[in-house]
Amino acid sequence: MTVLAGIFLLLFGGGGSWLLATRFASATYTRIGYAAMAISGIFAVVWAFSGSLPFGVSAVVILVIGGLFGIIGAFRKELRIDLTP
Repeated sequence: MTVLAGIFLLLFGGGGSWLLATRFASATYTRIGYAAMAISGIFAVVWAFSGSLPFGVSAVVILVIGGLFGIIGAFRKELRIDLTP
């Protein structure tokens, strides 16, 4: 189950980070949050195969840090679309 969760984090974080890089170039903090999610997924997959506790703790810590960056991006309203010409 941990492998599937890690793969989900890796794919969803990588895809979100790529989408933000192509569509919302100024969404720096939100993009960092998604990239941290992808990195956390890598650590989770390594933890699932190795069973080494530091990899699991690192995965959780990196995921929390990524969430904090996502919250900062939301408060800064980085994904706001300006429709005025």
